[in-house]
Amino acid sequence: MNTPFHQPIDPKLLARYLSGEANKDEVHQIQQWALADERNKVYLEEMSLIWESSQEVKDLARIDKRADWNIIRNKIEAKKTRPGSSQSPSKNRWPQQLLRVAAAITIMVATYFTWPVFTEYLQQTTLEASDTLHQFQLPDGSTVYLRPGSMLSYHQDFNEDHRWVELTGEAFFEVVKDRSKPFLVKSGRATTEVVGTSFNVNSTLPDAVVVTVLTGKVQLYGSSTPTNKMALTPGEQGVLKEGAQLSKALNRDVNFLSWKTGELHFRNTNLSQVIQDLERHYQKDIQVERSTLEGCTLTAIFRQQGLEDVLEEIQLALPLRVRQENNTIIISGEGCNPPGP
Repeated sequence: MNTPFHQPIDPKLLARYLSGEANKDEVHQIQQWALADERNKVYLEEMSLIWESSQEVKDLARIDKRADWNIIRNKIEAKKTRPGSSQSPSKNRWPQQLLRVAAAITIMVATYFTWPVFTEYLQQTTLEASDTLHQFQLPDGSTVYLRPGSMLSYHQDFNEDHRWVELTGEAFFEVVKDRSKPFLVKSGRATTEVVGTSFNVNSTLPDAVVVTVLTGKVQLYGSSTPTNKMALTPGEQGVLKEGAQLSKALNRDVNFLSWKTGELHFRNTNLSQVIQDLERHYQKDIQVERSTLEGCTLTAIFRQQGLEDVLEEIQLALPLRVRQENNTIIISGEGCNPPGP
């Protein structure tokens, strides 16, 4: 496996370079390292910015840390040994040096201990869908569709010995079949394992992860309980709740993929279910003002339509009215089955 850098950089060498103490050969080594990879260059620029901002504008890169520390130590010792002395150290000299030395030491320590973290971070590839649906192809040829607001990441060694991705949000996967390299999706507390199939993973719920299978076979299990696996086949939906509780049932949600297809299908669907699907699809808060409205049913298909158009058509089909209060949509009316006198 290749590392993200052409060669690891010695944190002590980097500290000497940032403090201006590196010799000509060491400076050349740092420069060549930065030129070897754009990510090296970005990291060096970020560390330089941190270093420079830790000192009083320009002085940090030129300080002699050992000499400054000796000055500080001597002043502290002098104060300790001076009987009854109440004289404060010079405000113009050593307190500033102390801060600069502390900053230099902090940077050196931070560089040393955070280097593995930066290395691990730079070995990750992150795919993100901010405001719209995004389709990505993974290195093995598999396709992933990310719902807006979702994120997927995978390691640099993806497709070498295994295929492992981590999901935040919701995504639909079309996985290329490869029995020698199972495809694993980690989402919250759940892990979904497949060989080659198409399925949807929804980890947006506060207390559960829902996996719905279209083709092939899927195994769902808690990341903390990998031996307790539940098999899912086409048309089934598995749920993992808190405490690694697993359950499955036939998928009766015809609109579970509406975020990907852009279509909403209703056939004699109760209004309460219609509203639930609209809320999920458009990410809007919709409330029913009167319980009598829940007796209404709707038969309609909406394709690639905005919420305003959909609500307008529903008003034409059903005896109800729609208004908006702040960020909430209110549905009112007498209802389809009003109570008797």
